[in-house]
Amino acid sequence: MMRCSLAVLVFFGLVMLSADVSAGEATSYLPVSHRAYDFLERMEHLGVLPEARLGAKPITRAEAAKLLYGIPKQSDWLTDVDLDELNYLLAE
Repeated sequence: MMRCSLAVLVFFGLVMLSADVSAGEATSYLPVSHRAYDFLERMEHLGVLPEARLGAKPITRAEAAKLLYGIPKQSDWLTDVDLDELNYLLAE
């Protein structure tokens, strides 16, 4: 009986461990409804992010951060509203 209980405990422990790993992987992507996509697409359209290829979504949070940090804050293309949005997204 003890051997069976131990096997069941190990099985459920492994199941819980694998569930945590997959949940962590799922959250490393920016949700497709996130407002950062609209902003990044606007920057791509203005030519501020010519290398961005946002057609394939979702992108990882790290990719989004890299793109956002690559936007020059002193760009003549950015309005005050754009700068506010950029600062908000960078702080997020």
